[in-house]
Amino acid sequence: MKKRLYSILLVMAMVLSLLVSPGVNVAAATSTASATAGLNVSKKVVVMGTTYQFTLKNVDSSKVKSTSWKANRTSIAKVDQSGLVTPVKAGTTTIKCTVNYTNGNTATYSAKVTVKNHVKATSVKITGATVNSEGYIVMHPGEKITLKASVTPQSANDTAFFYSVDGTVATAGSTTGVIRAKKNGITMVTVKMALTSAKAKSSTVTANVFIKVEDKPAPTATPVPTEVPASENPYVTSAKITGANELTINFSESVMRSTIISDGSINPKSVVIGAANDAHDIGVIKASLANSRKSLVITTSGVFNGTYSVTVSSNVKNDSGKTVNNYGEILTANYAIQEISLPSPVSANQNSENKSQIDVVFENKLDKLTAEDPANYIISNLGAVPEKAEIIKESVNSTTVALTFREGTFTATSADYELVIQQVKGYDGSYAAIKNGKITFTATENELPKLTTENLVIGDGFITATFNESVTGTCMVTVTDVYNSNQVYSATGSAAGNVLTIRCGNLGSSRCAIVKFTDISITDMNGNKADLSLENSYAATR
Repeated sequence: MKKRLYSILLVMAMVLSLLVSPGVNVAAATSTASATAGLNVSKKVVVMGTTYQFTLKNVDSSKVKSTSWKANRTSIAKVDQSGLVTPVKAGTTTIKCTVNYTNGNTATYSAKVTVKNHVKATSVKITGATVNSEGYIVMHPGEKITLKASVTPQSANDTAFFYSVDGTVATAGSTTGVIRAKKNGITMVTVKMALTSAKAKSSTVTANVFIKVEDKPAPTATPVPTEVPASENPYVTSAKITGANELTINFSESVMRSTIISDGSINPKSVVIGAANDAHDIGVIKASLANSRKSLVITTSGVFNGTYSVTVSSNVKNDSGKTVNNYGEILTANYAIQEISLPSPVSANQNSENKSQIDVVFENKLDKLTAEDPANYIISNLGAVPEKAEIIKESVNSTTVALTFREGTFTATSADYELVIQQVKGYDGSYAAIKNGKITFTATENELPKLTTENLVIGDGFITATFNESVTGTCMVTVTDVYNSNQVYSATGSAAGNVLTIRCGNLGSSRCAIVKFTDISITDMNGNKADLSLENSYAATR
């Protein structure tokens, strides 16, 4: 018993000595797991038409010598050496980053990437807050709410982008939908559905709500009278829709023209007219000040029909430089709409010079933003969206839009494809959406003929280049004979079968030369130009 007690006391003494001995840090003696190095996410869904930037996490960049990024299935997605992933077609691939450390060690980190085809939202509603009988979501300064976008179809994978017309009244988190009330006033919050924030600017799949920020009511049943704007500052006395194409804003005193009108229209920093989701598009806006400069008359190419918001900011000033009090109002009108019936495109054809380009002809002048949004076009039987859409020809009654698709989109020798077009706006007195349409076109494959190896072969008096398919045509080159004092010769080449032969008798027994193309007219049998460069030089060896 004594021995056991002695042993226990001895152990306790040893532990105590560790706790009190100088130089021993018990906390430091506790091992902790270090953060695991890797990619910022282990899996990611990327939608066609977007990109995604991978980064390294928990990696000390000062100890990294180099990195190498790679996709194991480049037919699904490609990755550049910064880690930026660009989708190619729907499917699954793995992105790997090999890190070479300065101490000689290497490590490979990976993530799974799933590429999905773009499913475009066709309509959207804003939910998440109650709208009162006057049509407002009422908030108080300092409050916040979260609005949500309810989209159709549910499978849509666009992103909802939220905007506030007047950020001094309430701000909107671009992708979070968080609305923060700042000060009393009225603003309109818009949600736009699109793949990216850049494309959201021209999106026509939108919805709006009106936010009214006001002080919390005093804890009394006595109504609080409406506050009259301070007389020392100019203010808006009224805003009314005064005609089918006219809205008038009246001020308490004269205002400076330069603070409210810009290039014949309203200054967007001073006056904003917003439209509810079901309101008619008012089209092109023009503005003028009355001689007294106390009335702003706004005229529109489209008629007022529906609910609109009018906000006037303190950017407007009077002659002495005093700012106008912020103002907001909700207006409704029901003027008859003259329906504009704009036809679908009349033709779509593969460009004879560039097989990756489809030229679509419309019988209307088009709205540039919607016409040049690639997301508004899709080849339905391929699920392919163009990489670029550009107006290349335009007149009063006709517009041609060039759609550029990725190389290899068309693989058949000759096949019919269905192009679906939606949300493009045309102009016929005012802008209106063209009827969503489908149009069929015929296309041949658009894969460029490529060299099987970048090294050309020197023969007796000629140089040959071998392609991955049959080619035809001619070319002109300059040949620098590295083997013989860098003498330079001009030569011509012609293609037959899958071989390009460049005749250059001056080479003789040379074993090494540099070839630079100065003119290229080499194509495959479908007219696709050879993937040769006028900028790069090609090595030729015997």
